[in-house]
Amino acid sequence: MGRIHRIGQKRDVYIFNFVAEESISGKPIIEGKVLRRLLEKLEKIKDALGEDRVYDVIGEILSLNKVDLAEILREAAYNPHRLEEYLEVIEKIDPEKLKKYEEMTGIALARAYVDFNSFQKKNFEAEEKRLMPEYVEKYFRSSAELSGLKVEKRADGLLRIPYVPASFRSEQLESIRHFGKPEQEYKKVTFHKEDLEKDTHIDAVLLSPGHPLYAVVDEKLLSKLRELKGRCAVFLDLNTQEPYWIHFLEFSIVDGKGNTIHKELSAVRENKDGKCFLIPPDIIHDLGNYQEPFENLPEFDIEKVKDYLMANYQLEKRQEMLKERQKNAKIVKEYLEKSFNARIFATEKKIMNAKAKVIDGEQMDIARLEKEREDLIRAKEEKMINVENLTIVRTGPMSHLASFYVLPPGKIPQISEFVESEEEKDRSEKSAMKIVIEYEKDRGWEPEDVSTKKLGFDIRSLSPADPKTGHREVRRIEVKGRRKGENIRLTVNEWLKGKQLKDTYWLYVVWDPTEPNYEIKTIPDPINKLEYAAKEIKAISHYEIDGKEIEKFRD
Repeated sequence: MGRIHRIGQKRDVYIFNFVAEESISGKPIIEGKVLRRLLEKLEKIKDALGEDRVYDVIGEILSLNKVDLAEILREAAYNPHRLEEYLEVIEKIDPEKLKKYEEMTGIALARAYVDFNSFQKKNFEAEEKRLMPEYVEKYFRSSAELSGLKVEKRADGLLRIPYVPASFRSEQLESIRHFGKPEQEYKKVTFHKEDLEKDTHIDAVLLSPGHPLYAVVDEKLLSKLRELKGRCAVFLDLNTQEPYWIHFLEFSIVDGKGNTIHKELSAVRENKDGKCFLIPPDIIHDLGNYQEPFENLPEFDIEKVKDYLMANYQLEKRQEMLKERQKNAKIVKEYLEKSFNARIFATEKKIMNAKAKVIDGEQMDIARLEKEREDLIRAKEEKMINVENLTIVRTGPMSHLASFYVLPPGKIPQISEFVESEEEKDRSEKSAMKIVIEYEKDRGWEPEDVSTKKLGFDIRSLSPADPKTGHREVRRIEVKGRRKGENIRLTVNEWLKGKQLKDTYWLYVVWDPTEPNYEIKTIPDPINKLEYAAKEIKAISHYEIDGKEIEKFRD
């Protein structure tokens, strides 16, 4: 019962315990009377603990009070005349024993360190950064084609892989040693979890990172393209007026033994004037292929870029991980200190009792108990040293993966018609952001500007915490500021992110944001609600939604 609200349940759950104390004929049911007394006692315990977690810990409470409920119910069925004795056992259950047990073992200490608000926010962030199946599928199919693996489209919309070549099942592959060997064929595969929920696709295989076949294709592609590491390509940015570089680098953080504890892909934008700043690697999803021939790329100094990344992010990340590890080490050390001290004290007490019994003439294995104490002391010291080693964190190696030279649209015929006035667009977007942030604050919500992180939306807004559960609702808001009735464009990344996040993704359109009589339209789940009014513009990697349909929209 205690787990129900932790398994994605969004609505309130009501649990009713029905206990029969009398049969239809009017005879007493002893087991029912015992259970009723237990339920009444649990209500009192809930008040004593000051929280609703009593059903989570009922097993521990009964165990600590030496109450074997199953045995009592069996006895009650055979010896109904002992009812008062059973009820007295239930009545003597003491919830304070649970508190003392948790304090002694450090469980209460660990619980005190849990920051629910921070934990919930991290869950939101993890949900937002989850890989989108569309990107995973696109990557796999392109990689399979380059690697020589045939992937076919089925009539039902899913995919099949009729034959996996022997070279993809070779024991020499590193991926097979880690993830296992792929099958010889896959009759039905998908990249979307939702497909597996349909009865017709219950036999489908979900392909994703970590699957044996996915891992093999990944290894094959990386081997094939190994020589391209550190090379350059040319891309197009509809929203820039000057060319710039994007440098992709990978860095790591290591522990005291040199083991990698964190590895991250980073992107650094280098403007025409040489200034560098960090941007999200996902920016690539908002760029288009530059179709025109281009020669003589300008030179760049990758060592300067590496120095910038180390000084402005890698060292910061190291410090962040160090603080997190120091915090965790403190919790673990306090827990170990209390736990080991309690066990050592209990063993010493056994030794004293054993020595007292020896004086009385009993045979006791004191040497075994003393060895047990010494083992505990030694184990405690070793654990403490291991925990201390957790706080050793160093910067690891950094490597240059690739660089993209990004150009403005210029006068490319198929692009120029979509180019907007950058100055006007920038002014409208900034005004719209301010308006939406104030709008959310007026609703009593807590908005955060995340537009620079390129998550696929601009604002993460959290509702006030539920006073009973602490739960907070979230809105991921994409903000658009336009003249009234104008069409709205979403990047492919924004479109797919909205498709992934569904009803927590909102489109806020601010008509005439630079005017005093602006108007806000708030649209939940816009990808689903307005898909009929949208068209894909592949030339600029955008989706365009008819402004008239947005005006008419009513939730």
